[in-house]
Order: sequence, then structure tokens, then C-alpha cells
Amino acid sequence: SASYYVNLALVLNEFNADAYVLKGQLAWDRTQYAESKRFYEKALEIAPNNSEAMNHLGSYYFLETDSIETALNLFVEALTHDPRNNGTDENLNLYRNISKIYERADMLVEADAFQKKALQFARPEQRKGVYSNLGDIAILRGQFKEALQYFDSTDNENSTSFNVLDNWIFANDLAGNYTKAEQGYNRMLEM
Repeated sequence: SASYYVNLALVLNEFNADAYVLKGQLAWDRTQYAESKRFYEKALEIAPNNSEAMNHLGSYYFLETDSIETALNLFVEALTHDPRNNGTDENLNLYRNISKIYERADMLVEADAFQKKALQFARPEQRKGVYSNLGDIAILRGQFKEALQYFDSTDNENSTSFNVLDNWIFANDLAGNYTKAEQGYNRMLEM
């Protein structure tokens, strides 16, 4: 249905940048990454300040290429070029994406700061993901007790995600909470 309606929108207005962003998202979901990139670039040709297109294009460069600097530039530009998006989910995603770039570059203080900025925009149901990211960064910084505080605030102990549960176990193990770590490993075996 989404493909049908986005194509109809482009028949009605071939200069609809948001429709091209949606076409890019649909292509991304079908793992057609090069096509997705092309649609995001088309959206930016039409609307150079479209922060959503910049964010998605930045994600393409971050996840599909080695052009980390290009991705970071797009994310930062998206934050500055479209002030009407201030405080929306788009900024939450942008701050989280910037944090992931800094995390990959082992710039953990900066990664932590951008996750905390993302937390300011997160609705209650989105906070769990941000707290998990903050816990991951705390582990990388060697701050295991702080990581556990983030993980415990999101009930990661009862997570059904192997990655989330594994990080919770790892933080407990390194913080000396061996009984909790063993319980977590047993839970993973049951899963």
C-alpha cells in the first residue's frame, strides 16, 4: 500500500521531496540500499534542507560505506538546517546516529554526550533504547556500575534480546555480580 500511495503522490506532484524520502525508506526495507540512496539524494535535490533525507542518507553512508565523515556531516547538517524539526523523533534519531559514529571512532565521551542529548527528546517508550545505548557506552568506558544503573532502569535483566541481555550479563560479570551474571547466562540458555 505504501508503494502505491507514494507513487500516486509523485504522479500528483513530481517535486514532493517527502515522497522520495518514503520511497528511499521502502527501498531500504527491501535491502535495496543503492536505490534507497538515489531516492534520498533526489529528495535533497528538491528540498536541500530536508533533515529526514539527510538523516537517512547519513545512515546509508554510516552503515553501507566507509564514509563515516560524510555520514557525520550529513547528521550534523540535518540538525542545523531544519529548525522546525526541533524536538521531534528525527532529532532523537540524529543524536543517536551521531553518538554511534563517535562510539565507532572510540570517542566515548562524545558518544555519551550525544546519547544524553537524545534522551532529552525521547518519549517514555523510547527511553529504554537510549538507556541501553548509554549502558553500552559505559561498558566501553570501563564504568560497569554506571552501565548497570542504565541497564537496571530499563529492565534489561528480563530482555528477550540476546544483545541487550548479553551486555547486561557482561556488565554484571565485570562489576563482580557473578550470581546475577550466572542467572543471565542461564536465561540465555533457556531462550
